Amino acid sequence: MHAMNQDGSARLLHADGIESTVVSEDQQFQGDELSQLPVKRLCYDLIYKPDLSLLDTEQAMRLLRERAPQEPDPTEFLHKLKLYTLVALSRIADTVSEAEIPLEPPCLQKQRRWIQRTVDSAKQQSPPGIPSHWLEYTESSKFEELRDSLKGAGRLGEISVRFGTNVADILRGRTSALQVLEENNILLDDYQLFSAEAKYLAPLGRYIELLAHKNPGMSILEVGAGAGTFSKYVLNVLTTPTSNGPFCQFSRYDLTDIRPEVLDRAAKELDYLPKVNFRSLDINEDPSEQGYEKHSYDIVIAANVLHVTKSLRSTLKNLRQILRVGGKLILVEPTEPTSMVAQSVFGYLPEWWETQWTQELEDGGFTGADLALKDYECEENQTETVLISTAGDAPHPSENSYTTKDQSSTVIITGWGKPSDSPLRKVVMSTVGKFGLPKGLSSASINPRERFGDHNLKLKIRQPGLLDTLYFEETSYSKPLAAQEIEVKVKAMGVNFKDCLLALGRVAENYIGNECAGIVTATGPGCKSKPGDRVLLCGQDTFRSVVRCQEQLAGRIPAEIPFAHAGALATNFITAYHSLVHIARLSAGESVLIHSGAGGTGQAAIQIAQHCGAEIFTTVGSSSKRDLLMAHYNIPARNILNSRNLSFAEGVQRLTGNKGVDVVLNSLAGDFLKASWECVAPYGRFVEIGKKDIFSHQKLPMFQFARNVSFCAVDVGEMTVEKPELIRKSLEPVLDLFDQGLLRMPFPMKSFPVSDIESAFRYLQTGTNAGKVVVEVDDDDVVPAIIDQQEFWNFDADRTFVIAGGLGGQGRSIAKWMVSKGARNLDGAFENMSHGAWTASLQPKVLGSWNLHRLLPRNLDFFILFSSISGIIGAQGQANYAAGNTFQDELARFRLRQGEKAVALDLSILAEEGYVAENKGIFARLSIKQALSMSQSDVFSLLQHYCSNSGSTLVDPTRHSQLVLGLEHLGDVIGRGEEVAGWMQEPMFANLHQVTRGSSSSSANDDTGGVSKEHDYVLISQIQAAESLAEAAETLAHGLAAKLSKILSLPPDSFDHSQPLHTYGVDSLIAVELRNWFQKVLKMDIAVFEILGGATAMTLGRTVAEKLRQQ
Repeated sequence: MHAMNQDGSARLLHADGIESTVVSEDQQFQGDELSQLPVKRLCYDLIYKPDLSLLDTEQAMRLLRERAPQEPDPTEFLHKLKLYTLVALSRIADTVSEAEIPLEPPCLQKQRRWIQRTVDSAKQQSPPGIPSHWLEYTESSKFEELRDSLKGAGRLGEISVRFGTNVADILRGRTSALQVLEENNILLDDYQLFSAEAKYLAPLGRYIELLAHKNPGMSILEVGAGAGTFSKYVLNVLTTPTSNGPFCQFSRYDLTDIRPEVLDRAAKELDYLPKVNFRSLDINEDPSEQGYEKHSYDIVIAANVLHVTKSLRSTLKNLRQILRVGGKLILVEPTEPTSMVAQSVFGYLPEWWETQWTQELEDGGFTGADLALKDYECEENQTETVLISTAGDAPHPSENSYTTKDQSSTVIITGWGKPSDSPLRKVVMSTVGKFGLPKGLSSASINPRERFGDHNLKLKIRQPGLLDTLYFEETSYSKPLAAQEIEVKVKAMGVNFKDCLLALGRVAENYIGNECAGIVTATGPGCKSKPGDRVLLCGQDTFRSVVRCQEQLAGRIPAEIPFAHAGALATNFITAYHSLVHIARLSAGESVLIHSGAGGTGQAAIQIAQHCGAEIFTTVGSSSKRDLLMAHYNIPARNILNSRNLSFAEGVQRLTGNKGVDVVLNSLAGDFLKASWECVAPYGRFVEIGKKDIFSHQKLPMFQFARNVSFCAVDVGEMTVEKPELIRKSLEPVLDLFDQGLLRMPFPMKSFPVSDIESAFRYLQTGTNAGKVVVEVDDDDVVPAIIDQQEFWNFDADRTFVIAGGLGGQGRSIAKWMVSKGARNLDGAFENMSHGAWTASLQPKVLGSWNLHRLLPRNLDFFILFSSISGIIGAQGQANYAAGNTFQDELARFRLRQGEKAVALDLSILAEEGYVAENKGIFARLSIKQALSMSQSDVFSLLQHYCSNSGSTLVDPTRHSQLVLGLEHLGDVIGRGEEVAGWMQEPMFANLHQVTRGSSSSSANDDTGGVSKEHDYVLISQIQAAESLAEAAETLAHGLAAKLSKILSLPPDSFDHSQPLHTYGVDSLIAVELRNWFQKVLKMDIAVFEILGGATAMTLGRTVAEKLRQQ
């Protein structure tokens, strides 16, 4: 290669032997169909839920009670509890006098007087549910029997027994009620006392669910959360498990307590959830002085905590201080002071005597008790209540607004054709864009991940060079099994360094995987194998859930070998056996040099060479690998040489008396290959199992051939296709040797689940590993996967199908597609529709759709309405068209509620067929910012799904009657640095903002440093917001550390930004991945030598920041 100056008069650079590989973001496998992203995020559900702010108290309570479970009758248990409480109080009244009660706190004196009044009253007349002979239970044996029966009767029974046992000491001041609650580390929040049966939890969950639906970006703080018992319930309501990890309908959840030890317990159980923080807070003190911003929370939750604070009034004012105007305070409190059971527990706490909740809430700046959800509907059994209150100073309706009392009515405006200065017209037009419907898009299923066992999957990489783009794609075998062919359900797959190089774009092949093990599920004609046989195999493209191969490429697994070992056996041992026995003809007394002896193939070759009786020389890259070979294979230390430099060649010559070795098994490249070639003794054999120099067309010094040596290359992958019989000739003796115990698996075996296959590749990428890497498969493992929705399916040729309004380009395309799928009878009833009917866009949509609904027979196979996203996000100047589309959306929902099949497809712009495609000049005018155009194949895929049985079955009408299509993913918009479109900022799309802000499976508290696309988007925005070059460099250094923490599996905080990157193990392979990352995220070309040349995170960050400033 030559590089000249600008006028061509001088040569600036001359270089020979340069190797290069494309590392741009567009690099793909040769012949691969991944020139475009395989994931098209086109489909969204539209979900309607009630808006609580539009309901009065009675309507809200009726709605919330719909979720309340059927109550088991608690009467018998509560009567027993009351009996025990009364007997315990009677025994206390007889043994603890008022004179023994200390004056402070005053509540103890009050409690003692209450005990006496309660016992005296009961002696005169037994309370409801307590037998008249209750005094008999004061006798010790009966009392103990009654007490023991409650010990295992749930939390309420347990805590009542605890207080009954300790009440004398509490009254005498020897201990406190709080100490009793915390005794043996059993805290108040763990017992939740009177919420043991939690009758209000279902209505409360529904309430929180509806708040989150309206505002999925809520900030939530829980006071006195302790170990998180109540938090778990709330978080369960607010999170949806997805294959991407939990999808959270909140922007942050601060779980607080004054006690660090219980927060640690909570963190251990809940730190897997993103956006959950564990913070210290003493609500008795001013939160703003403890690092909490005023008016920053939408919800504050306090479960069984406020009545134990020092001052209820000041506590409520502190809570009001951190709530936004209109924010919600959710309290769970014992609210029945007349309840004997509640009083017997809480009467020892000072604030219990001041609890007049409605008045206290109003005095604290709240609206009072807006809603009250009780634990039991029966007043006799009520003990605990959920109180919901609103932070005051909320804006009141203005004098010019009016809320209709009869919300079931609808206002219809007629006579719209009056003069444009009509007052009514001005009022209505002034409200355009001001009203919003309480509906939301749910995207918990965005970027789906699938159970590995549910589909026929194969491993792909979207962008070679970036290992975090590994994914699985659904595939299928279109032909029946051929003769001598078997099908295997994979249980384990071996990972070889070649697979890693291929994923990193360093090897030009278009398949991943050469070996696996599993169970035979089917056989072709002439096979000896049977379904159920345990086999291992050597082939191509084996990173799949189901593999097909010629039978001679497979062998039955010896009984004592598990799948995890068998899946990692074939490639290494077949390579070693074929190379040393069949090609090199290694015999006893000869010598052999085996490079990379600690690797999988190296250890296999050492064992086979020992079996042949040869003297072994080997190379390794570290002292730990040397120790491994000495310990496991008894190789003398002098025979283990260094593969990190060319000194091994001198060592071989010295140890062999300058004769060299009879056989070299080589996997090194460049000068290392040439040095190894020179180590071959006369009449020796050199076997090349590496690929790098071969693919780069390197030259070989020819003089060595004068010594009667031979040079051979072995590629087991190609042999599986071109010479499968050679595989069989090596596989059978290898398995025999395993069966005899003469061979064993390489050490150590490093196993990864298929759900974490990226980590397996990263482990190999470091280049420091020894032994063998295997990926184990479980059908329940969840993997990133693209599922092909296409099915082998056709229309019934005997049926009749109606395409309403099908004369445009889109209708014609659909008609052709239906014919291609077997339809033969397409109704032409609408062919004579007049031009005037076409121009009146509303009537065809509304009347046409309604008439089809009324006139077509019931129990149709499918009823598909082509609607438009203009009804969802609006379209300037097309209000009539948008209205017609919303009618179709509701008609689909209406049909489903009637038990009929229907779906409304809210299409985006169709750029290939139809009005827009045929009138190119209006495409720009009709294009909607941040809405994607759709292709014909997208539409046909949807039709195939909904016309086939899989898509036309009756489903939940509240979710699947309407599919919104073509909305651009918010993360892509942010990633380009674009301003988010106005329509995407409407409340309806709030859930999509939460998906983008962190629904990845990595927890917010995850210490692994996982880097997601969201991290990249945030990094871009932070760099753009940086006010100085130094700030941008610091931001980039932190981002780089986060990326490296994932690649190298190191904690992010372990990186010193002033240390060279190579000290952390950054080599050329990792540098290439970093270069790809810079190119992808920042559109910045950073040379590999800039990363490896002594750069630190800070200096590299500054380099990138300077280049960004110059752009």
